[in-house]
Amino acid sequence: MGPVIFCLPLISLINVNDQPYDSLDVVAKLFLWVCLIVVNSIKAILQLCAYTSIILLVNDSAHVSNLGLVNGVSQASASLARGIGPALAGVLWAWTRSPWNTSIGFPMDYHLVFIIFMLIYIIDSIACAYIPKYFSQSSSNLLEQNNLNSDL
Repeated sequence: MGPVIFCLPLISLINVNDQPYDSLDVVAKLFLWVCLIVVNSIKAILQLCAYTSIILLVNDSAHVSNLGLVNGVSQASASLARGIGPALAGVLWAWTRSPWNTSIGFPMDYHLVFIIFMLIYIIDSIACAYIPKYFSQSSSNLLEQNNLNSDL
């Protein structure tokens, strides 16, 4: 997901003139829209897969008696992040677009928000590699294995 997020500001490098009847401009505008649609479609598909995977991991990691509490806490924290995230990103975006910040250059310009998002996705991907293997089993299977081990 990180590379897709990093590609979004790079789409702005496609040169589109405001001339109404320039044939090259029509091709450039068409290419711009194709790039925007493809990148945003890939981003939407990856977000759907990530969200579904997170819900499955949360449901699988809780015991049946605590499932309501765990789902409630996870949905509340996800809603909190969806509320705070755009506000923080908007403040950061406005800071990078402010007139007194234009002389700083590349990492601190409008790319900064996308770079931070990409770094968050990379850190999340690395953290997912360290999820213990017992999370790949359902909690009912783990309970059955514990009962079998206690009988021995």
